[in-house]
Amino acid sequence: MPARLRLHQVLGFYPGTFLFLLGLGALALAGCGNKQTKEADRLIRFSAVGDLMLDRGVKVWVDKNGPSYPFQPVAGFLQSRKFVVANFEMALDHGCQALAKPEVFRMPQAYLPELLHAGINVLDLANDHTLDCGREALAQATRWMLADGIQPVGAGDNQAQAQQPVYLSEKGVTLSLLSFNLAPVPGAEFCRECAGPAFYEPGLLSRYLAEMGRRSDFRIVLVHWGEANTGVKPEPKAVMREALDFGADLVLGFGAGAPGGLERIRGRWVIGSLGNFIADAATPQDQEGLLLCAEFDPRRMMNLRVLPLNLAQGQASFARGPQAQAILSNLISRSDPGSRSDLKLAQDILYLQ
Repeated sequence: MPARLRLHQVLGFYPGTFLFLLGLGALALAGCGNKQTKEADRLIRFSAVGDLMLDRGVKVWVDKNGPSYPFQPVAGFLQSRKFVVANFEMALDHGCQALAKPEVFRMPQAYLPELLHAGINVLDLANDHTLDCGREALAQATRWMLADGIQPVGAGDNQAQAQQPVYLSEKGVTLSLLSFNLAPVPGAEFCRECAGPAFYEPGLLSRYLAEMGRRSDFRIVLVHWGEANTGVKPEPKAVMREALDFGADLVLGFGAGAPGGLERIRGRWVIGSLGNFIADAATPQDQEGLLLCAEFDPRRMMNLRVLPLNLAQGQASFARGPQAQAILSNLISRSDPGSRSDLKLAQDILYLQ
């Protein structure tokens, strides 16, 4: 059966959180009287961030300041969210031998509790770096994550297991996540019966989104863009539209260093790429990321919005003022022209209506 997540966190508020919560819709509920507060308490607070990679240049800062250092500016806010998804763009290292490939990214297993402490409790493993320590290490990594209270998605002991959706339930609301990778994995051939990340295949979306529709209230599809190494080379936009055709409520893209464009299709949103969350950025655009937020009740997803992030010196922090305006303005310019009228910029937040 798909794994179900029951995480119990102590909610905290990062300084300035109410600036985010006093936006549209349910954000306005916080602190506006007993009735509204009770309504807000019934909402599921969901967030997602982009690529998480603690190796290479980031490792220098971690070695100097400790494994909690990269998350410190944003941890308080993430802890206030019930579910936080990050794209785990590396392998979990427990003394393994690295895969023979040009770039290998690893994180010590001992750092897993730091991710949970920072508020990250769902890790997307459907990408081209989770096999950097080999197949056995990836299979073991999913077990360690579950043991530490972190829900993996998009990987397993074989493709049938890796492609399974996961279900996150709280307060009578169930969210389902389906994740797959379109990017080739250098040094690792596609293997259906081996441990690995979930790969896109024809028919996957229709089959699993139908199941998700029966078992959950909302369906979210996570996609690591690129060419598939299964012999199937779908266009990313075709995959995106296919997910919406079969009932996805939200599609989130990972893998591109810079935040990608936004598109509203038949009333539902696609975020082309959330960009980097924590990584050593090679270009100025790679130093930008997005933190996506939404609230859910049993009937609706509301207040979908993105907050701009700045990456510097091995840390992610909230962009403010002119820097935030520049990131979000660039994002709007890279978004679908027909969808721009549904994007509302309010100070340092971009609302997706």
